[in-house]
Amino acid sequence: SGMLFAFLLRTAKTNAERGPAAEDLTIAENVLHTLHSWVRYVRFNPRMLEGSPLVEWTFRVLADPRYEGDCYEAAVDVVVEIMRAFPSNYPENERLVHGVIPLAMALGRPEADGPFRSALASADEDQLRGYCRIFTEMGESYMSLIMC
Repeated sequence: SGMLFAFLLRTAKTNAERGPAAEDLTIAENVLHTLHSWVRYVRFNPRMLEGSPLVEWTFRVLADPRYEGDCYEAAVDVVVEIMRAFPSNYPENERLVHGVIPLAMALGRPEADGPFRSALASADEDQLRGYCRIFTEMGESYMSLIMC
């Protein structure tokens, strides 16, 4: 589990440094699919993701319009799965949850150049659906924070 995490981290970092060229989109998409499966099917301590560059990189993919299509969808899947796997009603998830919330909220920032606002302005239904999935999952998985 730790070796896979380290590999994904190295690959994502290298990909982020090069930017989203066509071949890098495929690499990014593969990293995101692998990360999604790992979060979904492997039980691990949330500390592995707390402050992880992989989580931050996934949110950067979501905010960058150059990452589109399947790569964007894979990033949405990762974020939704992280929220599902580590809900706010378990104390051991608190640091991870408090790290994810500002990243997710930044997607919907009110400035005209914010990712959600840009998708809204361009009527990009695929991106809008992705952001809505994230915001909806955040509401469901972090209900205990909303209700306190």
